[in-house]
Amino acid sequence: MQTKQTRTIATLAVLCSTLLIQGCGQEIDAKQATNISGLLYKLNDSDPFTGTITNFPASYDMFGTVAAAACSLPVKKGRPDGTTKCVTSQGVKVVEVDFKEGVRDGSEQVWDRETGNLISSAHWSKGHKDGKQENYNPANKKQIILINWSNGNKVDEEKRWSLTGDVVLTDLRWKDGKATGFIKTVETLTGNENIVEEASYKDGVLDGAKKRYSINAAQSSGVGTKGGVVKYYLSSQENYVNGKQDGLQQAFGATGEVFAETQYSNGVQMELTKYAVVNGKRTQILHKVNINPAATDPSQIQFSFVKDGKEICLDESGNVTCEIDWAKGKPLKGCMQMKITGDRGKQLVSSFCGVPNASGDGLVKDGVEKRTDEKSGQPDSDIIWSKGVISSGPKQDDADGQFPTQSW
Repeated sequence: MQTKQTRTIATLAVLCSTLLIQGCGQEIDAKQATNISGLLYKLNDSDPFTGTITNFPASYDMFGTVAAAACSLPVKKGRPDGTTKCVTSQGVKVVEVDFKEGVRDGSEQVWDRETGNLISSAHWSKGHKDGKQENYNPANKKQIILINWSNGNKVDEEKRWSLTGDVVLTDLRWKDGKATGFIKTVETLTGNENIVEEASYKDGVLDGAKKRYSINAAQSSGVGTKGGVVKYYLSSQENYVNGKQDGLQQAFGATGEVFAETQYSNGVQMELTKYAVVNGKRTQILHKVNINPAATDPSQIQFSFVKDGKEICLDESGNVTCEIDWAKGKPLKGCMQMKITGDRGKQLVSSFCGVPNASGDGLVKDGVEKRTDEKSGQPDSDIIWSKGVISSGPKQDDADGQFPTQSW
């Protein structure tokens, strides 16, 4: 019995000695290791290394962190195999991850080097994320990411929160590689999170409203600096059906006024309306009309900008000086108020209305034109017009019966 036991011990000793010669249980510094064709070797050795490499530099691709840290890396036949731990120069553990045959397989955890709080945890299977991934804000320990994985693909629920953990920024359900739900995009120009885009998805494509927000320069200060004040406004809203723009799309100014509207049908732009805005009031309307509606190829659809709807003119003080109604490039009616020079250089204000001319491409004065003294506001004279021709009042040139061309 004693002889048999002695033989067993001797056999094990020989086996261990052989393995040690081949690198079993060796511990070497990273400076003594080299990577050849994806395998780790000890310098000047012909066989892939087996043992532990110390002071191995942490990298994002390998360990999911860019922290300056040194890792203790178990290796088998030239490939990472086992639990790797990485610590900072102060001894703070920042990474612990399992490898098998050179790829991540098992648990992975990453900690913040400053607070020591957990940043993320995940599970891997044969080099692919598999299971639950959770990320945290190390400053307050609040969860900010939850993703479910299966063989490297997102499945079931995905959620993301603001850094405070209070606002849901992403809420998706994954099925067959396609997401349904919403995503809110944020920026942190002043250290605070501000939503700059919101979008809804169905089966992996945009479906519903997509909103964008822009900085209101007039109400913001210290943009790009911590503690600055940044105010945002809704700058555009698009609408989608099954991944294609459909229906009304709008663009807004900082005070909420609409300055452009576009109509889409199944991803094809049909018409565009643009508004000129002064002091929060629309001053002009341009309507982009499809003049080749029979075209089925979007590249063959032709457009032309024309005025459509009510045009409002404003002076420098924001006072209304004209209102003209348009129908796809044709004036229907309008009224104007303008400054003119009367007899002996007197400055007058003329108010008049008009109707379409014979060709329908302009307006001519029609009805009573009232002229008043600009300074006193007292009446100066009345002129009666009939479709651009004077009927009663002081004699005028024929051109005076036309609406000023600049209003076109």
